[in-house]
Amino acid sequence: MSVLSSSFAAALSALNFGWCLGEPNIPEDIIKECVEGPETYINGLPTCLPMSSTMWGLVVGLVALGALVGSLSAGRAADRFGRKNVLLANNVFYVTGALLLGTSTTVAQLAVGRFVSGIG
Repeated sequence: MSVLSSSFAAALSALNFGWCLGEPNIPEDIIKECVEGPETYINGLPTCLPMSSTMWGLVVGLVALGALVGSLSAGRAADRFGRKNVLLANNVFYVTGALLLGTSTTVAQLAVGRFVSGIG
């Protein structure tokens, strides 16, 4: 059973990282360009987060910086806690990052969500 759960976690981590790299490209125009204005809210969440193309590139690129942090700390954590435990705990970063991204009300929160997703 542990081999199956470890294999599933490894596959899920790879799938999640690939998704995190590409997913902001689809809704880019909707997120950064406000059609109705930046003060329009639906269910407490803004309809857009106005930002320049440079800021958008920085926010999207933070996933790579998070991946650098995660990869540099993964070996030491695996030695200390075991590869299987680190691999399973790794998905916490993806879930936390997704929650931050999905509930972003500011550009800073969006950036932190991208960084946390990258650590995973």
